[in-house]
Amino acid sequence: MKILVVDDYALNTLRWKHLLERGGNTVLVAQSGERAKQLIAEDPGIRLVITDLLMPEMDGIQLFKSVLKLDRHDDSGCAQRPRFVLVSAVRPESAVPSERRLLAEARALGIDAILQKPGSPAEIQEQVDLAAAGSSFGAAPATPRVGASKRVSEQQLLDDVRSLMKELRSSSNARALQDFQKELRSLLEEA
Repeated sequence: MKILVVDDYALNTLRWKHLLERGGNTVLVAQSGERAKQLIAEDPGIRLVITDLLMPEMDGIQLFKSVLKLDRHDDSGCAQRPRFVLVSAVRPESAVPSERRLLAEARALGIDAILQKPGSPAEIQEQVDLAAAGSSFGAAPATPRVGASKRVSEQQLLDDVRSLMKELRSSSNARALQDFQKELRSLLEEA
């Protein structure tokens, strides 16, 4: 399945791209809402969009609104919109009023799912399964196909972390590697 990951922070896009490709998906990456809109308009094969909420110029909600206006058709001439998942660091219980309004607006618009960062592999896999089953844009969740759920084992997760750290080291991006290590330590402390 073709998936578009949208985030202005390269470490996040790299993380999701790596995880989703391991599941056999084709993953496109955009680091801005404008670029994501362009890719969605050009490629009707995109079935799932995972986007950050807060980005400069065009946030995840503005991207969703702009996609609703697109005239997208697949090879059979059918209009098809991708499943839309918003990923946000905003925690509803500690959000300031303006952030709560953003989350409420996203729900009111019909965004399919809102996940809290960093988002677990299991949560993302559930969204992949729903998109594969054809559930999108607020539709009732479809019954997943038999065998569609491929949960990530602890060993797979460790392998992913090692691979991502190796990739970050080889990219000479010390800040991204430090950020990833800090985020990983934080996640392990919470677990």
